[in-house]
Amino acid sequence: FQQSLSHLTAGLRQDVAALLVSVQMERRNGEVKPWQFLDPNRLLAHVVESCPELAAAVGRAANQSPPTAQKPWGLVVCFDEFTPGDKLKSYYSRKALVLGFAFVEWPEDIVCKDYAWAIPVVVRTSVIKDTVGGWSAMLAKYLQVHLLGPQGLMTAGLVIMIDGQPLHLHAKLVDVCADYEGIRMAWDWRGAASMRPCLRCANVFRKDTDLAGRLGCVEITCCNPDELAERSNE
Repeated sequence: FQQSLSHLTAGLRQDVAALLVSVQMERRNGEVKPWQFLDPNRLLAHVVESCPELAAAVGRAANQSPPTAQKPWGLVVCFDEFTPGDKLKSYYSRKALVLGFAFVEWPEDIVCKDYAWAIPVVVRTSVIKDTVGGWSAMLAKYLQVHLLGPQGLMTAGLVIMIDGQPLHLHAKLVDVCADYEGIRMAWDWRGAASMRPCLRCANVFRKDTDLAGRLGCVEITCCNPDELAERSNE
């Protein structure tokens, strides 16, 4: 039994190692160290090809809305921090941020299943705090791999085998789902007390500054919605 277990563990490690990608991140002490996470595109192909139920659902979604470069699927990226332990005894030293993704076009009965969400990133909060730029810089690196890499969903696209037939998948980012703290970390935002306190509007400044008047903008206390200029997607 021990020999069989060791052989199985070695095989799993080899499978995981084949899916890893490494990017260089600068630490606060000046060192540059690699950050490893699972390649999201290779992970997605691996999961779909290993799960017949998910593969069938992806095939149905592709028949209804082919994920072409002209009409890509909508990528949804979600992340949140988790602290292991119970509410009376939490292990904050092991607190980690977990990132997962799925697609808008997938059927609702599949999206609610655990295996529909690929989890390429689990990173300790202590590592994030020790990285220059924090989670904002790490998320940018991740999205470059996922969307703009050699096999990125917005560049060459991803080929997934479904029932022996190749599916060429193209997608673009449409939603980033996180709580208030996650949004603050992802956009390197200082919060509601910062100089630019509103993520939604581009012409809102902090209260009691002279910048709003000089630049023809408004302060956060403005109550006239007609004077607020909403940020564009660009």
